[in-house]
Amino acid sequence: MIASRRDHGFFVYGGLERDFTRGIPTVQAIFDSAADYALTRGNVFTSDERSAIFGMAVYTIAYGARCLNFLTSVPVQPEQWPGNSWPGLLRDAVDPLLAQ
Repeated sequence: MIASRRDHGFFVYGGLERDFTRGIPTVQAIFDSAADYALTRGNVFTSDERSAIFGMAVYTIAYGARCLNFLTSVPVQPEQWPGNSWPGLLRDAVDPLLAQ
C-alpha cells in the first residue's frame, strides 16, 4: 500500500460501535493520494506502477468488502450498500481504478 500525507485514517474501521463507514476513501481521494505521492517522490508513475498501485487498491477494497459481508447477519445485495462502505466503494471504484 502506498500512503501519502493525506492518507491517515483511510483504512481504519470504527470500534465497538460497528461504524463500518468511517475512514472509507472516495475514488477521487484514492486518485488524489496517488498524485500526492507522485508529487512527493518527484516524478510521475510509469504505466506499470500505476497498474500496480490501482490494482492493489482494488484488491484492498475487495478484501474490506469481503470482510464486511462476512460480518453482516443478513446478506445485502451490492446495490444496497452505501457508497461510503467497502462494498459500495468496490461497486463504484473498480472500473475507474482499473481503467488507469
